[in-house]
Amino acid sequence: MFGKGCATRACVETFVDVRSNVFEVYEGFPANDGNDSEIPMIYGHLSEGRNASSRSKRKWGDQTTETVKIICNAIEYTNGQLKAIAKRSNVQRQADDASRAEVMSQLQGIPKLSTRDRVRLLWIIMHNVHNMRAFLEVPDELKLDYCTTMLEDNA
Repeated sequence: MFGKGCATRACVETFVDVRSNVFEVYEGFPANDGNDSEIPMIYGHLSEGRNASSRSKRKWGDQTTETVKIICNAIEYTNGQLKAIAKRSNVQRQADDASRAEVMSQLQGIPKLSTRDRVRLLWIIMHNVHNMRAFLEVPDELKLDYCTTMLEDNA
């Protein structure tokens, strides 16, 4: 039956025969065909002429235990690597903080620099670790010339 819907005034199809809405079962597979609890391996022993799923349960269990041990060892190794990276990062961050403090101290020790020049130099020098280390390696008697050159190059 076709007609206009009350709410939308659009064409609506109404099924009079309720049995036509019943889902028919596809009969291409038997109804009792559920999921198999044993998952076949992709790579079996093809040279022996048998599937991996035909192995005994005992072999499958041993292989699973061995695989789990390998995965656990890999995770443990990876966690160790990540901990080492985190520890190294903390040590590196502490060293960088000490370098920053030393840069600020040495810039304060150059009386001929204006406050504005010190701020600009801090921005330039603190931009990367290489700049900080280079500044710290410059002898004290050359610091003013070094700073003046940096300010001119970054003007």
